Amino acid sequence: MGMFDQLNSFFRVGNTISQSSNTQPDDVLKTKKALAQTGDYTVPDYGITDIPDMGMIDGLKKFQQKNGLKVDGVMKPGGPTEAKLGETMANQGISNTDLLESTQPKQKPQPKKIDPLTGLPQVKMPKLKKSKANPWFQSSKIKPVKDEAHSANARTMDGLLQYSKNGSLPALYANSLQNGDEKAVHEYANFMQQLSDRKGDRVDIFHKEVVSLLPENVKQVFAQLQMDNDEGEAAMGANIEPKFSKRIEEQSAENVQRSKKSNETASKDNTKGNAQDKRKPDESIEEFCAALPGMIQKSKDDQREYQRKYDAAAKKVKELPEKIKRQEHDLRLALASYAASVGKDIMSLPWTSVWGVVVSAANAAVGAIDLRDKYTRINKMKNDKTAETDTRTYKGLIDSEKAHMARLKKTQSEKCK
Repeated sequence: MGMFDQLNSFFRVGNTISQSSNTQPDDVLKTKKALAQTGDYTVPDYGITDIPDMGMIDGLKKFQQKNGLKVDGVMKPGGPTEAKLGETMANQGISNTDLLESTQPKQKPQPKKIDPLTGLPQVKMPKLKKSKANPWFQSSKIKPVKDEAHSANARTMDGLLQYSKNGSLPALYANSLQNGDEKAVHEYANFMQQLSDRKGDRVDIFHKEVVSLLPENVKQVFAQLQMDNDEGEAAMGANIEPKFSKRIEEQSAENVQRSKKSNETASKDNTKGNAQDKRKPDESIEEFCAALPGMIQKSKDDQREYQRKYDAAAKKVKELPEKIKRQEHDLRLALASYAASVGKDIMSLPWTSVWGVVVSAANAAVGAIDLRDKYTRINKMKNDKTAETDTRTYKGLIDSEKAHMARLKKTQSEKCK
């Protein structure tokens, strides 16, 4: 075993670690724990999770900087950052296995209760846990998406998680899934996987909202995907990836045959989905095509609204440095006379040193303004990342809406002639 292989046994990642890459949970855990060992990652109060965050990326940059590596916050399998981190872990005697071990404290053993009849320790029979099937979006039938689509979903997710409600996002995904386009299904599955990783308790509610807006034939495709997962069967073929559009056509044909055989008359209070089963496929396509111009127009309107909000956020990002600079200059001017009296040049002092002068001046009751509050407000502006987050969020929404409109127009050109 060579030196590189030995270092690999101490630390290695399976996929690239970066701000935009599709990382694996185990890689994230190992990277955070390794950086914590080197003092480059501060563990939050709630502990280390397998969700990538900016603390991990910043930690990578710190590690790269102090070890003379390229400072880009990126660690590739077999790359120089991974090798250096492996060398550091080897020097500390910490292996991959150590990094993946649970950090939960071990519970103290409880004294066993004595059965009064037998005089022997009581033994509890273990409860059999029911195996929980993977959700449909973890099916082996779901294909990985391109990095651009994954990143767009991640930006959309950043925006969604700022709010407690789902807003119009379920309708956006439902529109893209109307004709069962394979690419749309895989991209939606990627979004649901990211939601599961970051906020698992919202997965069921979000998916139910999406499914409630889908036509009956597409609903049944998702139901079949989940059923295949539940049963653990390769019902759709083990080696050949079936086309979702073909699945939908077959399901539609079954629905039509089922409705022909039924002798029951549809009542007025039938749901929209059941009523759709009673119609001929041509009628359903005609109605869909008739609705398409409105859907395309709505997509255009949504894009304009997202663009307006993106421009407003981008303007704030652009103007903020100058605003901070002006207010910082005003504060320094207000302190200039006092600073000169204590032998300090306030205009050339680094910002972190200004606070000492602020406190000293405030204690001496110098100046008519509340210097501490002004300094605090400026610091808050320096640390405020709201506008930057908004630009990423709306950029993701714009990209998603553009992809959605492209699918609508493609469907219009192919099916609505």
